[in-house]
Amino acid sequence: MKTSLFFLLSITVAFCLFTKDDLRAAILTENRETDPFLSLSSSDLAKDWSHEGEEDLVARVDHLIHSFEEGIYVEVCLVGFPSRSTEKNATIIDRNQLSKLLADITLDDTVTALYPRNHDRHEIFVKRKFLFQVVETDDKLDRKLGTIIQGHLSQNQKVPIQAIDDVIREDYNRSPDRSVRVYLINPRLPTDNYSYTYGPTSCSTPLSLGSRDDRFLWIDTRAAVSHWGMKDIGEGNINPGSLPSTRQTYLKSHTVNELMVSMVRFLRRTCEYLLAPSISHYPLPEQRNIYLHLIIMSDHALGGGKFDWNFIQKQVKSLNIPGHEIHFKETVHSFNDCVECDIVYRHALKMQRIKERTLYQLDSKDLQKWLKHFRSSLWGETITIPIFLFDLSAHDVLPIDGLHQSVAYEGMIVAFQSQAPSANTQYSCDRDDVKIDTRDATKNVLSSILDTLLGISPSHKRWSTLHEREVNDYMWSVSSSPGSIFSQSTQLAFTVADNSARHVIYTQLDVTLRELNYVLRHFESHGRHLYETLTLSEQIQFSHRWYVLQFKIEEAGKHLSHFEFESANKYVTSMKHDVTALHDMVHVAGDRLQLVFSCRKESEESVLVALDTYTRTVILVSPFVFALWVALRRCRPTENKTKR
Repeated sequence: MKTSLFFLLSITVAFCLFTKDDLRAAILTENRETDPFLSLSSSDLAKDWSHEGEEDLVARVDHLIHSFEEGIYVEVCLVGFPSRSTEKNATIIDRNQLSKLLADITLDDTVTALYPRNHDRHEIFVKRKFLFQVVETDDKLDRKLGTIIQGHLSQNQKVPIQAIDDVIREDYNRSPDRSVRVYLINPRLPTDNYSYTYGPTSCSTPLSLGSRDDRFLWIDTRAAVSHWGMKDIGEGNINPGSLPSTRQTYLKSHTVNELMVSMVRFLRRTCEYLLAPSISHYPLPEQRNIYLHLIIMSDHALGGGKFDWNFIQKQVKSLNIPGHEIHFKETVHSFNDCVECDIVYRHALKMQRIKERTLYQLDSKDLQKWLKHFRSSLWGETITIPIFLFDLSAHDVLPIDGLHQSVAYEGMIVAFQSQAPSANTQYSCDRDDVKIDTRDATKNVLSSILDTLLGISPSHKRWSTLHEREVNDYMWSVSSSPGSIFSQSTQLAFTVADNSARHVIYTQLDVTLRELNYVLRHFESHGRHLYETLTLSEQIQFSHRWYVLQFKIEEAGKHLSHFEFESANKYVTSMKHDVTALHDMVHVAGDRLQLVFSCRKESEESVLVALDTYTRTVILVSPFVFALWVALRRCRPTENKTKR
């Protein structure tokens, strides 16, 4: 009897799994225009896509709309932090205690936008949750890193970041998994002070990021930390006390518990600004085909410049943006031949006096205003993101607004380069001014494209729901990424690639969940519950559609957590079929409800008209009736006297 029951249960479970696997295959392999719901039979729907109670279903719809959450897994690897040791200067970290601190970490779980369209709300209907795991690496990695660092110290050199990256990448590739790996490094071999560098013109930094295919990052807690950030005192500036440190001068005045708190603070900031930053301009373009149109406006003959449009195209194409095809176009205008270009330039050029010198700069607001004014003649009305590059021969023209080589707007980018060798900025690093190479706008234009097209904000900016404003932190602005102020790198880090795909999917998810919220709340203004407006057959169909939709949302979340962005995008795209079907059902029910209200209104109006007519008649007839009654009363005594 038990064997038969087990066999029957196995068949039932297998059939259920088969139907879900069949739906998965349909979503992942069929054309995006095909609705996989239509391939499910009535028996499949009845067995695998039904519900137990109406109220429970509506409550679950409401819960899912406001609680969709993507899990992001972070593995924290301790290098040179033994859990026990007999060495005198060993820094012992309790993994369990660090895990508890990370479990209590406070993060903005709601995905936010820095610059929402039309000043809309900054929060969208998508949430994220970070799941941390602390592990301890073997001594081999620690010894290997120490040997490399000691070798450069013996030659009185700064340690090149690339040398450490190569060793960490080798360790990461031994067991790559579905998580981001953070290496907290504490080399025990070198006893002298040392620092890192990306190159001869870069900041000294103990931080580094993996490339687009390597989801790792690391910090050397024993290395020297320089100062970087705004020239003046400002929010988010970095100094030696901003990062976790195991240097002896630090540990003499701090406990190991304070070191762990500093590690947790570092990981929180890394999550907020690097792994899950705010989306910059929102929403992102939803069109499948998007054109990036480079429009160069110049006052001199072009040729031999540093700007590399082909490199930018290669970098953008390498992102494999889900659901989009990016096309590129280039146009060159001379001020002599393009009247509109000359008008835009002259209206945006502003004079500025600096130390008895007269200089000029392009005003970003005027640039945007006049470029939009000439939209039809300069780049047309197609789905295009224009990139206006002003290539000037002058040496006395400052960057845009005196600060920026490129500025990203919603649907537009303006950039600047000139023949001047460099220009100062408002930033400093290692107590030296950070300069812009004004002859080459490649890095900053690439950063602006990532911003406008994919919502990749500069690495020091995010929107804080706690402070309800934009907040800055320059900790990761030294990393190898186009959006990093203190780095000259034009390579794409893994965070840029991952967040580019995430932001595209988040945009579609937000639209879908907003539409679901509308479906659920549609009849509340009429004092009606959603299920009260649906017929029995519509309720059954609604529940079937909903359970298929719920399945797709859950699958999309799983694929997002595993960095399977193409599959996640297919599930999110397929959700549109179910949302459209649910929306249509609500509209049909709405038309029916409107008809009922119209009939009631007409009935009420008829009653009011009848009452009004009756009242008017009573008012008009009442005096005559009263007069007749009085006359009759007077006649009765006379008749009685006559009879006597």
